[in-house]
Amino acid sequence: MNNAITESDDDSNNLIEVDDTEYLLSIPGMRESIIEGNNTPLDECSEDPGW
Repeated sequence: MNNAITESDDDSNNLIEVDDTEYLLSIPGMRESIIEGNNTPLDECSEDPGW
């Protein structure tokens, strides 16, 4: 079985990631929520996110 990633596979994955990012950032307040989450110290994070 060949598990090599070709340049076209990598480009395709990058396009999917860009689409996902654009989608998430199109949701009102999501950008701010992501930034807030990135700035939250680990000791303030819940082990039970409630989802």
